[in-house]
Amino acid sequence: MRLDVRVCAVSAGVLWLSSQAHAQEAPDGCRETKSARSYQQGKSAGKRLVEVAWKQLKSCSRMRQVAELVTTGLKAIRPATNQRAGLCLYTGAMDGVFEGLDGVWSTCNDQCCLEGEVIGKMSATLYCDLSILLGGLGDPEQFVRGPVYTCGAAFQSCCDATFTSTTQRYTARAADGKSVSCLPYTRGAYQSVWSETRNLECAYELEPDELED
Repeated sequence: MRLDVRVCAVSAGVLWLSSQAHAQEAPDGCRETKSARSYQQGKSAGKRLVEVAWKQLKSCSRMRQVAELVTTGLKAIRPATNQRAGLCLYTGAMDGVFEGLDGVWSTCNDQCCLEGEVIGKMSATLYCDLSILLGGLGDPEQFVRGPVYTCGAAFQSCCDATFTSTTQRYTARAADGKSVSCLPYTRGAYQSVWSETRNLECAYELEPDELED
C-alpha cells in the first residue's frame, strides 16, 4: 500500500510547507471527514502529552527527560495497522507534540542542538513508522531551506545527524506483525523521499523581522 503522505511536523523555528505554519490544515491524506477528525483528536492528544510532561518536570535543564516522557506517550498512539484513521491520529499526535514543544522551547535559551536532536528523532520515528506500515511513502512536497544563522545552524546539523542515524537503525512492526527495518526506506527508490523529508523536518528558517536585523 504505497501512499503519498505529507509528514506533518511543526517545531520551534521551523517553517512548514505553507505560510500558515502553526495553523495548517490536516495533511492531504487526512482531509476526509473521519480522517480529519482523527487527525485533530491526535493533535489534541499530542499537545496534552507535552503539557503533562512539562508540568511534571518544568525545567529547561530537563528537556531531554520531557522529550522522553512525550516519546513514551507517543508509543501508545502508534497504530498497529495501515488503516487511515489510525495513521491520521498518529500523524496528528506527532504534529501536536511539535506544536506543544514549540511553546515550551520558546521559554528556554541555548537549547538549539538538543531541540534539533529531539525533533530529528521524533521526525525519524514518524517517517519510519509510516514507511513501514504503508510499504513506503510517496514524494513529499518540495521544500527549500531558508537562510541560517547561529542557532539555526546548530538546530539543523543536530537534527540532520539524529534523523539520519535514527532512520538507519530503526525497526518496528509492520501491519502483518513482522519486525521490519527502516533502513531500506532510506536507500534506493526511497532515498529521494527520505532526503526531502529530512530537509523538511530539520530546516530552520528565521522569522522575516529577524532577517532584517
